[in-house]
Amino acid sequence: MGNPAERAAQRAIQMAKSARPPTASENTLDHLLVEGLSGYAIFVVDPQGLIRRWNLGAQHLFGYKESEVIGQNFSLLFTPEEVAEGAPATELAQALSGPVTGHDRWHVRKDGSRFWGMNTAQPLYDGGALLGFTKIVRDLTERYVAAEALRESAERLRALVETTSHAALHDDLTGLANKSLFREYLGRAVAHSERHAERTFAVLFIDLDNFKGVNDSLGHLLADQFLVQISRRLEQAVRTEDALARFGGDEFAILLEDIRGTQDAIVVAQHILEALREPFTIEGKEVTTTASIGIALAPRGSQPFTADSILADADLGMFQAKSEGRARYVVFRDAMRARAAEDQTLIEDLREALVRDELRMLYQPVVDVRSRNIRGFEAQVLWEHPGRGPLSPADVHPRSDESQTLASIDRWALTNAAQQLKSWRGEFEAFGSLTMSLNISPRGLTNPAFCQGLREILAQANLPPHSIAVEVTESAHLESAVGFAPVLTELRAIGFDTCVDKFGTGHLSFSQLGALPIGALKIDPSLIHGLEAGESSVKVARALIAFARGLGLKCIAEGVENEKQLSILAELGCEEAQGALFSEPLTVARARAMLDSLPRQSGAQSASTFAHQVARTARNGSPANRSAQIAPSVALRRAK
Repeated sequence: MGNPAERAAQRAIQMAKSARPPTASENTLDHLLVEGLSGYAIFVVDPQGLIRRWNLGAQHLFGYKESEVIGQNFSLLFTPEEVAEGAPATELAQALSGPVTGHDRWHVRKDGSRFWGMNTAQPLYDGGALLGFTKIVRDLTERYVAAEALRESAERLRALVETTSHAALHDDLTGLANKSLFREYLGRAVAHSERHAERTFAVLFIDLDNFKGVNDSLGHLLADQFLVQISRRLEQAVRTEDALARFGGDEFAILLEDIRGTQDAIVVAQHILEALREPFTIEGKEVTTTASIGIALAPRGSQPFTADSILADADLGMFQAKSEGRARYVVFRDAMRARAAEDQTLIEDLREALVRDELRMLYQPVVDVRSRNIRGFEAQVLWEHPGRGPLSPADVHPRSDESQTLASIDRWALTNAAQQLKSWRGEFEAFGSLTMSLNISPRGLTNPAFCQGLREILAQANLPPHSIAVEVTESAHLESAVGFAPVLTELRAIGFDTCVDKFGTGHLSFSQLGALPIGALKIDPSLIHGLEAGESSVKVARALIAFARGLGLKCIAEGVENEKQLSILAELGCEEAQGALFSEPLTVARARAMLDSLPRQSGAQSASTFAHQVARTARNGSPANRSAQIAPSVALRRAK
């Protein structure tokens, strides 16, 4: 016999039959072979089935001490059902014909609980005489439960397919699996990975970029054709054994099973991004799109996970891809889960910010590039968070736009900005034509009552519509820019100015921009900062400004920091500018102090003097300038 446990059991029987006590060396060997194998239940029964030897592994597994079982029939370790069927005697009879191995079954502990265990029985002979039987049992409950879970999942899937129509499991439009069927596939993958730790799987969560704009421009029927074509391309980008599903709208998911690791999933994501770069043709129209993809791999080791947690991780990866600029993939990292929890906390805090009076208004001067006259201010919102210090509402994750929180803050900011503009216009006659601009969240612009609410705010402040400019940001938030067109059209008809902020970051195509009813473009600071880097940056700025002027739009430069940048902008034909060269965003008191410091003369002269004074003190770092500014870390942008 080659099995150490069986050899130890044979020696135990022989010592039990011998008249002499075991020697010290025999005791040591017996301990190493029997007691040292505590992970196994090893015991010996005589030909009648009475227990004669019992190791520590058996004590741990069954709960009986050696003194409690010696002389007892080993049938007490069987289930009552098996005892009634005569299973103990049958097992010993079968062992006489050859070793009983691989006979897994339920066993019973002292406390009555059951476990699934590997069961072997082998006869012990001494010179042809039967001495008894070696019994070895090992707990396999975890493996059994995992196998049962996989089997039950397969049965559920089979029953689901048999009893449910194809339409209930597949997307009506594309024919792909729907979310319910995908979750069943994913549940099977989770159960499978628990049995085979050397294998892994990944989930890719795909969200099309700018689909709402495409839907608004094409119409519902053609947009559906677009989704069907996208589905066919996705099918070509994955293996036949991979599960591809449409979750609804412009969301898709892919399950990659039996992969080696992260790199395999990345390769698939790259194929998908490449496939979607090729234009689509819909009723003779060329349509382009990109996608943001989140990748989540099944955790390895003992870290628990579920189908829901894997999907949530892939979803977080997708939102990170959106926030990094879209048209890319991001592999989920644990830090993203912590960030999501932090975002949720911020969203909840932001809901209470208005009630707790934590919001403040800042005002940054906007200056004419050539005359340096002050044209107006951009109103910005500062959130004085009690635990985190100065923040902007824009620091909250973009998904907060799902709530009405930012829309409520928009109305509060518009009301304060309008009242402040009224106050300054009345107090300083030289600045009676000052204007005020404010960036509005996407939620605010999609509110049907937005235009009427803005009318009411201006009526209360007794201000004309052209004194207020509404800004929308060219960013991931502007994914539905074309959908804003009716609101912007109504604002322009009323007399409000409209502006696309942070233009040049690449989120809007020129054709989309040309379709928007706007009056101005505000160039992103990143482009302004590059003007001194070389001729290529100047060429980009020249092209953008020329494009704006070609559409009859006013061009505003944001983030101007020095005279060289301002000189280049003036040469290129940019009309207005704002930035640290003139002033950082100011509190109400400091903005008023600036206006009040100017001579009470004609508006043009006073404004010019003021602008030069601010620029000069910014360069000199005089105390007057320092008192008028706010630290850059506090000067956060409003919802950009």
